[in-house]
Amino acid sequence: MLHAQVFKEFISIGVTNRVYKIARQMVPKYANYGMGGHEMADFLEDVLSQSTLDAVTMDPESGEFFCYFKLEEPRKVTRNDVRKLRTWLNNVQGDITLAYMKFIEESQRFLIEESISKAQPEVEFTEEAEDVKDFV
Repeated sequence: MLHAQVFKEFISIGVTNRVYKIARQMVPKYANYGMGGHEMADFLEDVLSQSTLDAVTMDPESGEFFCYFKLEEPRKVTRNDVRKLRTWLNNVQGDITLAYMKFIEESQRFLIEESISKAQPEVEFTEEAEDVKDFV
């Protein structure tokens, strides 16, 4: 869902098209009006846990979303940073997946409730049974 590029001095993280697709499904205004990096940042801020967000510095651009993983030592990527990055990426994927599953569950619940409330039993009366029509 996300992709990271590890450099000697920093770790850059972006999102895949799959995350954009999920966000557009979950937030109708993104589907209707488009979605750039700033909208993706807003989406992630709504979906990710605070501890997950605290591990990065957001740097959205108009066309794409980027963030940077906070390193233990400024301008020096260590093995421990990469280890933490892997855990962070798994946490992000879990947060997004959980939010998407909740969205699908709520959507399905709404559709089911709506179809039940609109469902009316149909009773058809023949001409000869018109006199019992008032009982239904």
